[in-house]
Amino acid sequence: MKQKIAFTVICVGLLFSSCYKQADYELGVGETITIRLETNMSTGYDWICNDFDENECVRINNQYVEQQEYGTGKPSWHCFVIEGVKKGYTHLKFTHQQSFSNEIDETKIISFAVK
Repeated sequence: MKQKIAFTVICVGLLFSSCYKQADYELGVGETITIRLETNMSTGYDWICNDFDENECVRINNQYVEQQEYGTGKPSWHCFVIEGVKKGYTHLKFTHQQSFSNEIDETKIISFAVK
């Protein structure tokens, strides 16, 4: 019986530790990273993050748009500055859509481990 309990504890420990290793991005508490998602705002499409972190281990600190090339119809980057708030694991869901439409062109789910 003791061996079965010990095996279960080890498996659960490995499961939780592997979650952190599978994160798309790792950052420390107080650190920031910038996620750059390509868009073309002249088409009316932009990236939106409606799925905020319920665990509050990361937060969107800032957003801005960076032009790749200048001129009408040229692609740009929608940049999200993500800050690690407390230790944990979470994901944010970004959708590429027009602000006047509910139709979603693309979805990206990005995971974060704050250590």
